[in-house]
Amino acid sequence: VGPDNGPDGSGVGQRLIPEEPMSIVLNLGISPNWQTIDFSTLIFPAEMLVDYVRVYQRKGAINVGCSPKDYPT
Repeated sequence: VGPDNGPDGSGVGQRLIPEEPMSIVLNLGISPNWQTIDFSTLIFPAEMLVDYVRVYQRKGAINVGCSPKDYPT
């Protein structure tokens, strides 16, 4: 995994991926900056469910856990 090739038309810039262990954050917020939202037609409170999240790793780089030898916790 390496850096993104940004920036692109969406306004998301380039970002390096660190080697330290990370947590996954799913930001399910809505914003009018990506697509126009007609807030008058939305029904609140609302619910959004995540069925699954798929995570990839480099081939041969197997480390199940949160305390790798290079970055012990």
